[in-house]
Amino acid sequence: MSPGQPGRSRNDGGSSSRGSGAQEVFEALVQEMAALERSNPGHYELSIRVGENAARLATVVAVGRQSSTVDRGDIGWGAALAKLTFRAAVGVFDKCMRTYLDLGGACEWLIEELVWRGGWISRRDLNRAFRKFTKQGYELDRAVKWLQAEERIRSTGRGKAWGYELVSDGFPERGS
Repeated sequence: MSPGQPGRSRNDGGSSSRGSGAQEVFEALVQEMAALERSNPGHYELSIRVGENAARLATVVAVGRQSSTVDRGDIGWGAALAKLTFRAAVGVFDKCMRTYLDLGGACEWLIEELVWRGGWISRRDLNRAFRKFTKQGYELDRAVKWLQAEERIRSTGRGKAWGYELVSDGFPERGS
């Protein structure tokens, strides 16, 4: 689910009574997670509960010290631990979850990569950059052949290196 979908939103952190400065720390944590969400939408599902977990952890600390309020130090400790577990989850997510590209996605990625690299990329660098998107092993070859058939890229040599260069600007023509 994405940030704008109903039923999925950042929690207000519970209804426990907060002491001086605790609300500001909690709001800063929620804003930090929202900024991460914008920079990497793939981590949204992982970040959505960080504020809630921080509030729960802070409540446990406050109850343990027999306080009727969650204070700034409690929520600060809870936020630090919740962020630590979030970073651990992101690390596992990034290690285990992969984004595989279909033919259309591979073609788009290849054009963007060529534009980013100034219009030319060696075959070696292309293979290395695309490896993380490969599922069967033939996706890149299919994308290269497709884009060559569309006359959007061509095979060229630069010195001893062989690679591909953009033939056009990589944008679809009008009406297509």
